[in-house]
Amino acid sequence: MKLSDVQFDRLQRSTQPFGRIRLKSQFGCMGLSIDGVTFALIANSQLWLKSTEATRDLFCQMELYDRFTYPKRILPMRINYYRVTEAVWLCPQQCESLFYQTYFHVRAFALSQQRLPSRIKDLPNVDRALERRLWHAGIRQVDDLYLLGAKASFLKVKARPKNELKLLFALAGAIEGCHSAVLPKALREDLIHWHDRLN
Repeated sequence: MKLSDVQFDRLQRSTQPFGRIRLKSQFGCMGLSIDGVTFALIANSQLWLKSTEATRDLFCQMELYDRFTYPKRILPMRINYYRVTEAVWLCPQQCESLFYQTYFHVRAFALSQQRLPSRIKDLPNVDRALERRLWHAGIRQVDDLYLLGAKASFLKVKARPKNELKLLFALAGAIEGCHSAVLPKALREDLIHWHDRLN
């Protein structure tokens, strides 16, 4: 589960203006962060870069379409990280620009979200009891919840997801920053449909 020395050196050189890359085990993968901002994962000896609204077009131009799937017991979850292809690795300048832009925009997004609480219990819909359930499931920071998303977090917390739609709405609301009662209609319908398929 590691990159070659050449690949890692290229990644570090590209992001050097921002600081030193730190590695941390995260959901069975290796998370890469600078100053606490996770911008990439290493899984299956591949590098997966976090996509943001600002990098979506860049990722499309470089034909990064293979999205990371986080394996789960019931349903696999796709998260917003895309595999760096061999074609990109073979073009050093393109590669370094991609890494720089990815971290730059992920950091900008993280800074815009700094008003978010540092503890999960301070998010909407999350009380101490739910925070404990998340903690026992290995979701211990706000970033962990955001990385996984509502569906994957729900599956980690609830071994038997039957009749737990309220929990799913609460997690989605926590991530969206709103009370579960005012979730966007399209999101609510998607969650209901997804939950129904589990049961």
